[in-house]
Amino acid sequence: MSDGPWLVVGLGNPGPQYAGNRHNVGHMVLDELASRCSASFGSSGGLLGRRPQAVTADVRLGVLPGGAPGPRVILAKPTTYMNVSGGPVAALSSYYSVPPERVIMVHDELDIPFDDVRLKRGGGEGGHNGLRDTTKALGTKDYIRVRVGVGRPPGRMDAADFVLRDFSTAERKVLPFLLDSAADAVELVVLAKPTTYMNVSGGPVAALASYYSVPPERVIMVHDELDIPFDDVRLKRGGGEGGHNGLRDTTKALGTKDYIRVRVGVGRPPGRMDAADFVLRDFSTAERKVLPFLLDSAADAVEAVVLEGLEAAQLKFHTKS
Repeated sequence: MSDGPWLVVGLGNPGPQYAGNRHNVGHMVLDELASRCSASFGSSGGLLGRRPQAVTADVRLGVLPGGAPGPRVILAKPTTYMNVSGGPVAALSSYYSVPPERVIMVHDELDIPFDDVRLKRGGGEGGHNGLRDTTKALGTKDYIRVRVGVGRPPGRMDAADFVLRDFSTAERKVLPFLLDSAADAVELVVLAKPTTYMNVSGGPVAALASYYSVPPERVIMVHDELDIPFDDVRLKRGGGEGGHNGLRDTTKALGTKDYIRVRVGVGRPPGRMDAADFVLRDFSTAERKVLPFLLDSAADAVEAVVLEGLEAAQLKFHTKS
């Protein structure tokens, strides 16, 4: 991964009349990040044209192992309207020599429940005009999105009307925690830490493998596995990802499937429950009684691979009764 700066852009509309809107949650997250760095936003008019098109803050975000300041990050809030955000984003990306894969767009997301945050790289814009214009301006969809859930509009309310309204009184009580969570997500990405946001796990894994000079064949990924019964552990090298977004992104980032997987069985969802909903739920009360033994077994599997090699570990674990 490049050692250059990151560009983190919070989407929103300019002006105090929009400041509390759901559509401006990207701006709110950027304010939280700037506050963490004791930074303030200044005009970027000179580099973007005659009129200011964004306010920016040049910061070091987070703390690296050993206490060193985190990577250089350009925090930016376009001062254009949402549907023409792409121009400022592309101009900042060009000026600071930030490639699209190091651009992080923070935005509101209707298809995610309020008080939830998800991440992804690339893919569609889901009807979001700010993302659509950014994709057009950058010439690629291959940038990171921190998707801040605002939920769907109630009843038959138009989505455009919904996002241009302020958060409700009840939502405003929770909003600081949501902004904090989204800011944490940005920090986790730029610090290249493996995160709970499964579908962008690959970048941190590849960054750590590169930094510590670990070849793919010595990378061990420990993950949940739907196709293995709960309370069982299996091992393999390579093969398909089985629909697992974390593994899929890791394979893409490493450029190979030839890494070791410690597959921790969680079983199939009951009835017609969606698999994505199932894995995002806590273990049941009955499962939690057994969980410590499952975790111990998975940890033993990792130790066995490191100390004895994959084949010996497979023989040990795959022949357990």
